[in-house]
Amino acid sequence: IIPAALAFVLIVKLVDPPISKKQNTHWYKHLNEVIHEMLRHRKIVIYSLQFIASAVALYTIGEFGQIYMLSFGISAVALGIFWAIDALFAAGGRALAFKFQSYPRLLIILTCLVVFVFALVERRIGIGIFWLFYGLNEAISNVAETEIQHETSSHIRATTLSIVSFVGNIVAIPIILLYTHYYLRHGIFAANK
Repeated sequence: IIPAALAFVLIVKLVDPPISKKQNTHWYKHLNEVIHEMLRHRKIVIYSLQFIASAVALYTIGEFGQIYMLSFGISAVALGIFWAIDALFAAGGRALAFKFQSYPRLLIILTCLVVFVFALVERRIGIGIFWLFYGLNEAISNVAETEIQHETSSHIRATTLSIVSFVGNIVAIPIILLYTHYYLRHGIFAANK
């Protein structure tokens, strides 16, 4: 209820800026400009790939994080609390992302190390490592989005972010289907019925 109320307040407060004739162009012209901008600025491509990888990780967390936690015999009530802790780690990652703004490689290396350790752990402590990964993933997403905005010309900034986000969603769909197929084949969902 609270997020819906805040979203409603935000919607009421928004005011659309007047659209000039120059901004009112066809979508394919915007797409063409975005492609040319990306080809001119290698950083946009690199940070776009980071943003897409982060989006895929986020969908993986969203789809299978609860199953992972339930696999340790956690109750539905505890799962709600754990998912709230997840949100706190995500918020912390977003809030502290600016500290990694100058060190994006360090952030990615740190995240990869956390994923490596997470893959080796088969105990409840893995949930804590999972939370840490969630926070680091949000930091990667924030840094990548900020850098994409910084490197992109202002008149196509929103279009560029929309396209990168769209590609992230498109890439995530087959990966989630692959995970689901793997989990169904190995009976992982059956353990939680």
